[in-house]
Parts: sequence; C-alpha cells; structure tokens
Amino acid sequence: MPPIATGAGGSEAVRAIFLRFDRQAQRLRSILRLLVVAVMAMAVWAGTSRTEWPAQFALVGVYGMLALIAAWMLVRHPQRACKLRALEPHDGALRPYLPRSRTYEK
Repeated sequence: MPPIATGAGGSEAVRAIFLRFDRQAQRLRSILRLLVVAVMAMAVWAGTSRTEWPAQFALVGVYGMLALIAAWMLVRHPQRACKLRALEPHDGALRPYLPRSRTYEK
C-alpha cells in the first residue's frame, strides 16, 4: 500500500482501521496470556519439586488472575481497556502513535 499523505490527526477511515486492528491484537494478546499461564503451570508441575510448588503456583496464580482481569476488561469494557492503554490523548481524539520517521507529510 503506498503512503497516504494525511493531516496531523489522519482521516477517520485510517483511524477506524487502526482501532479495528488494535482490538483484534488485544484479543489475541489476551488469549496468548492465558496460554502462557497454562504453560507456566505445566512447567512448574514438571520441573520443580513438590516442596517448591506452593510458592511457584502462587506466582503463576497471580499472573493468571492478572491475565483473566485483562481479558475480562477487554470483553466486558472495551472502552475502559482502550483508555488504560493510553490510546486516547488528552484532547479526546483517538490517534495511533506514529514515530516521526514513519509519518508521511508533504
């Protein structure tokens, strides 16, 4: 896709595409976090002695709870999840972050 010259905020179509892609990426990240919790639990079960299990499973449990809360926030309150990720600047307009070297201006 060739570069498109836009203003400082970009067009509404570009912003909508970015937000749709970002929501899909957030869903995938939340699924991957839950899979990582499962792998961590299996690694503790297979790789540590039973005396170390309580401490190890406590760490896995805390990370698992954080992963579940993140997934729940994304599913039940997507607008709050976006605000937590700081996608919304102070002026209230949703804009993707583009580094200066990648912006296309005339």
